[in-house]
Order: sequence, then structure tokens, then C-alpha cells
Amino acid sequence: MRQERDAAIEGLFKRHYVRMYRTAFSLLRDEEESKDVVSGVFAKICDGSVVLREGDEEGFLIICVRNACLNVISKKKLHERLLRLYPLDDKVSLTLPTAEEERLKRMREFIDNGMTEQTSRIFKLCYDEGKSYKEAAEMQGVSVAAVNKHIVKALRALREKFGKEQD
Repeated sequence: MRQERDAAIEGLFKRHYVRMYRTAFSLLRDEEESKDVVSGVFAKICDGSVVLREGDEEGFLIICVRNACLNVISKKKLHERLLRLYPLDDKVSLTLPTAEEERLKRMREFIDNGMTEQTSRIFKLCYDEGKSYKEAAEMQGVSVAAVNKHIVKALRALREKFGKEQD
């Protein structure tokens, strides 16, 4: 029984590998990753985590390859975003430049003194404490729409006052 199954999988591999590889390569544009994706699909068939249905094996295999490629692309995008957020350069300073520190200090003062007390309080709840609009609304005894209005008002005021200072 095991030999028959292995022979069937080997037959699938021989019949469909080229098309599966081309599909993977068209999405990934990398030979090694494309080979890995196709091999991964067959590995899942071998270990039983993917079960083929009789009839349209080729279409099913192509869909498996496409989905595996989309997973690879998604992981790449996540990895690239993380690299942009957390550069691995040893020379990265953990302190903010003084001009940026001063700008943030002025923004904080504006939030504290340049906005109404309720707008300032709601803005701090959402942005400093990470509260959702719903949580902030419950804490302040107002509607979610009112919280949204205060956030929009605060962001607009910050953009008007500090937006022109950006490099």
C-alpha cells in the first residue's frame, strides 16, 4: 500500500512539477524559493497534511503552490517592515536628536495647554494609554462619536501647528 502511494506521488511530481515550478517562479521571481515551495507542497502531500482529490489534481496543486507563494510573500513583507522599524545597525542611537526632543516637548505642551481639557484628556487616553475609542468613551461618559470628534479635532490642531515643521 505504501509503495503504491509513493508511486502515485512520484507520478504526480513528474507530471506537474514543471507547471508548479513555473507558477511559483512567476510569483516569487526566485529559483530556490520556487523549488522550495513546490517541494513543500509535495512534502505536505507525503506526510498526509494535504489530501488530493481524484480528478483535478493539477488545478489543486497549482492552488496549493499559489497559496504557499502568497505565504512566502507575506512573510517577506513582514520581515521587511520589521527591518525598517528595527534596523540592525550598531550605530543606531537610542536617544532622539535634540531638535526632535524639543519638537516632541512642544507638542506635549500644546496637547496639555493648547486644546480643551476634554479633547486633551481623550487624546491622551487613546494615544498615551492605548485605549480604544469605546473604552475612552466609557471612561469619559461620552459617546464613541464624541471621542472620534475630539480625536479628529486634536489631530487637525497638531497638523496645523506642527505639520509645517517636518523636514
